[in-house]
Amino acid sequence: MKKITKILATILTAALLCGGAATMASCSRKNDDPAANEQVDYSQIKAYKVKVVDPDGKPVAGVRVQICKGEDCMQPIATGADGVAVLEYKGAAYPEAIYEIHLQNVPDGYTFDNTKYKTPATYGDIIEVKLDKAA
Repeated sequence: MKKITKILATILTAALLCGGAATMASCSRKNDDPAANEQVDYSQIKAYKVKVVDPDGKPVAGVRVQICKGEDCMQPIATGADGVAVLEYKGAAYPEAIYEIHLQNVPDGYTFDNTKYKTPATYGDIIEVKLDKAA
């Protein structure tokens, strides 16, 4: 029961930050349009930024990136054509802390260890996360 209460509280908080449940789907920075990602100066964005690359260092689009602290996880944000996901809601960054970086919908043929990467305690450069080839 306590875990369900925590999950509901997290969802409610996200809905309030986004202006209501109906707008939660549009709560993230739009990085799914390749043209929107051109010329982005990520250094000016005060939020965690994660770039997902394949074993050859090429960006991977469409991977959902999520940061978690313990059992509390934030809404996943999809990487754009440049492989970058900016982890924020409508311009409001998640609080600075150390989070585990989790990936969802990793492309076929690749794997990812959800315990391998963590954010730094404060915002900074783009955190590069490399996928592994599946065995």
